[in-house]
Amino acid sequence: MTAARLEYLQAQRIRLHRKQHGQCAHCRRIHRTPVSMELAHRIAESKANIRKWGFDVVDHDMNKGMTCRESVRGVRCNDALLLDGKPAIAAALVREIRERLGPVVEMEHAE
Repeated sequence: MTAARLEYLQAQRIRLHRKQHGQCAHCRRIHRTPVSMELAHRIAESKANIRKWGFDVVDHDMNKGMTCRESVRGVRCNDALLLDGKPAIAAALVREIRERLGPVVEMEHAE
C-alpha cells in the first residue's frame, strides 16, 4: 500500500469518526478516538464487488462506517454492517453513492 493511500485512509477514518460523533455504526458505543475503532465496509471490498460496482463506489465514505472491535449478541459490529444478503439495500446505496459522484465520463481507448 502506498504512503498516499495510507494517508487517505487515515483521513477517511478521522472524517467518519467525526461524522458519527465517535459512535459505532452498529451498537452506538462511544469511542473517543478513531484508533479504537475499525473501518467497516457495507458492500465488501472484494475484487468481485470492485468489478461490479467500481472502486469509487466501494471506497466511498457512504459505503463505510466506523465500528467497535467488539461483539454484540455474538455478532461483531464490523460484520453487522455488511449488506451481504441484502441486495435491494446494497443497490439503493450504490445509486445514492453514484448520484453523489456525479456523471462518469467514459473514455474510449485510441487504437
